[in-house]
Amino acid sequence: MTRLGASRLHSQRSLRASGTGDARDAVLRHRVAAERLRHHGKVMTNPFMLRAQITDHGAPYELTLFHDGRAIVKGTEESKVARSIYDKYVGG
Repeated sequence: MTRLGASRLHSQRSLRASGTGDARDAVLRHRVAAERLRHHGKVMTNPFMLRAQITDHGAPYELTLFHDGRAIVKGTEESKVARSIYDKYVGG
């Protein structure tokens, strides 16, 4: 496991990032993110998280966003790629 700031790169090809923020704000952010991500792939939401399956430059990724600010990017072992996908589709 490689440590990257507040993020961890896991062997199952995912990046987990810790975050902070108010849960009420997160609900609104998830609604906005869900609408944006629907243009790029399948989106599933529940009271705890948002999950999106997208394809970027031919590669499949799965983004999972939690209301407490954590995020998981599956589909890469490269932290720079995961950060880029997160920034591109969710915002930095």
